[in-house]
Amino acid sequence: MRKELLFYDRVRLFNRNFGGLSMKIAVLSNVNIDGIINKLRKLLKDAEFYLPPFNTYAIEMLNKNSELYDFKPDSIFLYLDGYSLFDKYINDPFLYKDFSRIGSMEARKLMDIIENFMENMPNSVIILNTIVIPPKNVSTLLEFNTNYTPTLLEYSFNERISKLKIEKRISGLAICPWRNMVLTVGYDNIYDRRYWYLGRVPLNMSGLEMLAKCFVKTYETLKTKPKKVIVLDLDNTLWGGIIGEDGIDEIKLGEDGIGKAYRDFQKLLLAMKHRGVLLTIASKNNENDVKEVFDKHPMMVLKWNDFVVKKINWLQKSENIKSIAEELNLGIDSFVVIDDNPFERMEIKSAFPSIIAPEFPEDPAILPEWFIGVVEDYFSTTIITEEDKKRSDIYLAETKRKTLLKTAQSFENFLKQLEMVAIITINDELMIPRQAQLTQRTNQFNLTTRRYNEKDIERFIKDDKYIVYNLELIDKFGSNGIVGLIIVSLDDKKAFIDTFLMSCRIIGRRVEDAFMGFVLRDLKKKGIKKVFGEYIPTKKNKLVSDVYEKLGFELIETKEDGSKLYKIEVDENIKPMPEWVKVEVRKR
Repeated sequence: MRKELLFYDRVRLFNRNFGGLSMKIAVLSNVNIDGIINKLRKLLKDAEFYLPPFNTYAIEMLNKNSELYDFKPDSIFLYLDGYSLFDKYINDPFLYKDFSRIGSMEARKLMDIIENFMENMPNSVIILNTIVIPPKNVSTLLEFNTNYTPTLLEYSFNERISKLKIEKRISGLAICPWRNMVLTVGYDNIYDRRYWYLGRVPLNMSGLEMLAKCFVKTYETLKTKPKKVIVLDLDNTLWGGIIGEDGIDEIKLGEDGIGKAYRDFQKLLLAMKHRGVLLTIASKNNENDVKEVFDKHPMMVLKWNDFVVKKINWLQKSENIKSIAEELNLGIDSFVVIDDNPFERMEIKSAFPSIIAPEFPEDPAILPEWFIGVVEDYFSTTIITEEDKKRSDIYLAETKRKTLLKTAQSFENFLKQLEMVAIITINDELMIPRQAQLTQRTNQFNLTTRRYNEKDIERFIKDDKYIVYNLELIDKFGSNGIVGLIIVSLDDKKAFIDTFLMSCRIIGRRVEDAFMGFVLRDLKKKGIKKVFGEYIPTKKNKLVSDVYEKLGFELIETKEDGSKLYKIEVDENIKPMPEWVKVEVRKR
């Protein structure tokens, strides 16, 4: 019941954020799932649906004159029933042997259809399920003991779809984990052959509702940002017992009994850190007692430096969380608080209504399973970049920079002491996932706020009329990660800056002077005489309304909507490179 409430809470939030947009959703399938529309309408209040006859999905997606193209869907929910897809192999597996190859070939054919559609409708999103085939078939014990193993159809199809999606950078395709959901509730509880023989309907009402949730949750994950920060209590949360009363030898944490549940919970938290979620502490405790646990308890999985911010004192939790948000320069709405004390959760929620502080399980034995549910509800994402995995180290280094700033005699002196090096790569295909992510997430220092997916960036890189400049910033404390992107289009001796953005984590260090300075000099070498830049105002990018002027560009036009067009003659007006940043160009 709790998971049901959590799911509908998220759906309500999704409808509040995207309600009124009249989302257009097409539901396609190789079987009859007409009953899913009523389930979807309850979840997506403002959606308009298109449901063609079943098993026409290939024709609809390949034919540009089909009603699907006329409908112009924002998203396609494409359900493929594994039994219907592979029935001839499942019902008589003894005529075939290479089931892995058969599954892979079917996946390849489907991906060709999807790629064709997305080339014609690049703004649509496709949600596809992992397939499930019936767990029982006539192979019985021959499965996995011989070549007669139709279950491999399921494995190979799902694996091949996943690999092709990644290899081809099809960011507009998202795969919902239908197979995992079916395993959780049991195949026989949602599939019913009676409905199948009556009207080619494979799922009962519970199954249709579960499938609708699978699609909606995946769609919602694509359209909303996951949470970024976990704020952890310690006593009876990270370990069992109270360190100040029980002492280090008596807290519950180990490989036996209930202590293993807390240890397993810590392993999951560490995995989230490796995935890019920031771990922090807000605990009413004596810091020396807590530090002793981290330093001396042999069963601690998490280490002191796994936490980017630690607030261990006797202040109100809300005060500490506010301080954590300020140090990280992140909004409270990106936080999830994990605390066993209902009073503390209430105090936090009273201070910050937008914060997430889910109910903590009374039985610590279900703590790991409960936390997986929290991850599913608030940290779901369909992509993870190398940059994401380094996020914790990046924020830890930032705390050292802030310490340096406090001791520096001046801001200019601080910039010099940082010993910054701007690493620039050009048309770097290895950076495509991060570059796409930057265009989709960067708002403050983003001159045009154009959003691109991986396919778009790949197209720019391979087009001789575009140049993609990538910036990584390194200083004495480590890498800040990939923090800058400039995309330039070329037209004879002129160039137009399509995208100019910098990550908010380095705003104020004036690295843009070095980045743009390099780009202008590189364009000059390529024979470019004039470079044009554009500022398109949004609610969040007022910060950069005069950046081009500061960089030496001339304002040549201001439009009614506040957009500005700038120009610079690269032979004359390029500013000197700043002395506090060293620029290096690297080739992959």
